[in-house]
Amino acid sequence: MTVLRVPPSPGGSAGGLSVKPLCVLLTAVLLMGGVGLRGQVLPEAPPAAFSGTPPFSTTGTRYHFRPVHATGTRLATYSLWAGYAAARAADWASTEECLRLPSHLCHEAELPGITANRIAFAVFEVGMTGAVIYVSHRLGKEHRWMGLGISATSFTLLSIIDAHNYQVIEAARSSLHQQ
Repeated sequence: MTVLRVPPSPGGSAGGLSVKPLCVLLTAVLLMGGVGLRGQVLPEAPPAAFSGTPPFSTTGTRYHFRPVHATGTRLATYSLWAGYAAARAADWASTEECLRLPSHLCHEAELPGITANRIAFAVFEVGMTGAVIYVSHRLGKEHRWMGLGISATSFTLLSIIDAHNYQVIEAARSSLHQQ
């Protein structure tokens, strides 16, 4: 990855303007905007939109949200977890296949120390699978869509990495057959 570094401007200015007065002006504008709202009275809260049983449980010390579509969300979550575990297994298999090929054609760039030991690498893959599932489960308890987002993003990124790994392996195999 190439990192471009921009040298700082002399005198700590951005485009000929000093940054400090701009920060002071922005802070003053924000503070003055808040002063004008002090004397206003807040309107009454709107009436409750539901009738009968509230969508949350009021028993116990915490409020627990009762999901309306829990079955569909649970099915999606479990499917994403299963897909992520399968993608981790494919990652392990592709890395093991890459290690069987000559090192000038295919090599492990990210974890060379762990991949030398098959058991340590398998434990690493299982641990990463468990960690992602645990984090998405814990986050999904409070924020369901964030838990699903973590699971979906992890599964998608790992699937892209797996596809790349298998492309590298196929290219290495084809170059072996050409020699």
